Amino acid sequence: MKVLVVDDDAGVRKFLRRILTENGIESFEAAGGEEGLSVAGFWKPDLILLDLEMPDLKGNEVVRRLKAAPATAAIPVIILTAHATRENLIELASAGAADFMVKADLRPDELVVRAHRATGTVAPAQPPPARPVPAGPAPKAGSPLKREEV
Repeated sequence: MKVLVVDDDAGVRKFLRRILTENGIESFEAAGGEEGLSVAGFWKPDLILLDLEMPDLKGNEVVRRLKAAPATAAIPVIILTAHATRENLIELASAGAADFMVKADLRPDELVVRAHRATGTVAPAQPPPARPVPAGPAPKAGSPLKREEV
């Protein structure tokens, strides 16, 4: 999967790209709405993660332009916003956004799941979580292990 990250904040772009890379997802970035439109038309990503509030071009306008252009109309867009209002969500859904996430609540695992859902791909299987190591000193060699009742 190829994901275009469009955000005017370099720190946010770096954070999102790190999450994507750690999950085997190729990514590229753009620092604003106009650049994002240009890169999307050239690079043809499978998904766009798009900031709602950017100084040059607001996210809802970027979505409208992407959906109006035949070359980019089918690319799903997940909006990332610091401020989710009912009006924003209605406007974004009307413009054609596939999903939205609030930046302050963003969890890496959820971002990856939503990216795969938006593109219709399956996330690679994750290894099971490590079992916690019991607290306390390790048993001495040769002594029987005793399980404490909880």
